[in-house]
Formats: sequence, structure tokens, C-alpha cells
Amino acid sequence: MNNGETILTHLRRNTGLLRRSAWEFIYPPTCLLCRGDLGDAGEVHHASSDFCDDCRDGLLQPIFSRCVCCDAPVGILLGPTRRCIHCRDDRFAFSRIVSLGVYTDRLKLGCLKAKQPDGRSLAMNLAELLWQRRGDELLRDPFDAVVPVPVHWWQRLFQAESAQGAIADVLAKHLCVMCDRHAVVKQRRTTPQSTLTPSHRRKNLRAAFRLRGGSIWQGRRVLLVDDVLTTGTTAHLIAKLFRDAGAEEVTVAVIARGLGSGFQFPSKNVTLSKRF
Repeated sequence: MNNGETILTHLRRNTGLLRRSAWEFIYPPTCLLCRGDLGDAGEVHHASSDFCDDCRDGLLQPIFSRCVCCDAPVGILLGPTRRCIHCRDDRFAFSRIVSLGVYTDRLKLGCLKAKQPDGRSLAMNLAELLWQRRGDELLRDPFDAVVPVPVHWWQRLFQAESAQGAIADVLAKHLCVMCDRHAVVKQRRTTPQSTLTPSHRRKNLRAAFRLRGGSIWQGRRVLLVDDVLTTGTTAHLIAKLFRDAGAEEVTVAVIARGLGSGFQFPSKNVTLSKRF
């Protein structure tokens, strides 16, 4: 490399830094969640630099022992192989759930805002937090594909990018596997699951999804991605499509695990939330 090329590279790099500094001087960076001043958080947190300290601490809930199947926080009396009260009567087609935390407080607010038309950046930053906290567990499984829970085409007319798709993109990038957005099709519009009782959710989703590819999923390991999981009906029905097609295993990754308004965190077996 000659001196001319070195100087040119140096100028390009510093010109970019100057443009960014000027932009941030005119439009100071704000937290994606509370819209407060971000300050110097970006220099501290690196990958998840779009959250202020307070929001980041609120999103990273205290660390609890978790149910081996549904990922709900559990007390110390539940053994490492036993299911908790939230899933012990269920028979899911997926093997387990990996979540960032419980659908409450700031994590609930984050999931709701990520569903908005301009929520892609927020959804991606929540996915980065999920990866930072649970990425080591996801790396233990050799996934063949990451598949987001699909939305109906009518919904895509009003929101070009779903939160599920944005989250799946981030996880697929970290796992170095394909993000297959077309593997599952939602072929029928349905009533939002959050408005229905648990007994009506399965009926609401009857014949709502269709799997593409059929036999290509034989022996594959799939990471199914959603933003929030409550009863697990949606994830179960889609996972069943994969298992019926011969998939070896389906794991579910979500930002938040919904456990109802009456849920309370266990009072024991709690360690302080750590920064990543």
C-alpha cells in the first residue's frame, strides 16, 4: 500500500466520523424505549447501545432458575428436570423455550413498541439483549434454520417488517445459519391471540398455518422465533408442522414469556442481574 492510499483511507475514515459527530450534535441519540437522552451509554454497552442505563437494567431482569420446558422463572424446590406449574399439563411439539425475561414492566413495554410500524430497530436491539444473555445456550444446538412466526399478508400492508422477522434476522446472524422467512405461511387472518381466552386460542388458529418444503425438513433442527409467548399455542401448532414433516427438533426463542397479570417472581434463588 503506498502513501497516497494510506492518506485516502485515513481521510475517508475520519470524514465518516465527522459526519456522524455532526449528526449526533444536531440530533443527540435517544433511548429507543423511553426516548430519554442516551448520553455515553453507547461507549459502555457497545452492542446494545440504543438503550439508556435505566431501560437496559429494567429489560435485563434478575436471573432466576428457569423451567426446563417453558422457561418460566421457578423456585429452588423445582428439580432441574421437572416441569413447572405453567406447563406441566401441556404436551408441546417444541422441545423448549429460550426467552430474555417475563412479559412485564419495561420488557412488556419494549415488546409492545416493537410491534409498531417503526419498531424494527427496537426489536433488533431486544434481540441483541436476548443473545447476550442466552446466546451461549442457543449455540449448544446445531440449528439448520431460524424461522420467524409469520404474519398474514394483510398485516404486512400496514407494517412492512414484523418484530418476529427482525428478531430472527439478528439470531440467525449470530448463529451463522439461514433465516427462512418463507418456510411457514399464515394463510388465514385470525383474531389477535391476546384478546382470547386460552380455551379459544387453539380454535382461532386452526388451519391458519402452512409449511413449505415438506420433506426438506427431514432431520433438521429449527429455531422458531416469536416476540412473546404466553400459552404456547402458536408455537406448538407451527412446531407440529415441522415435526410432522420429519424435523428432528424445534426450539422456540422469544423476547418475553407471558405468564399472566398475577405472576410474581420467586422470592428465593435470585442473583443480581449482571451487565453484559
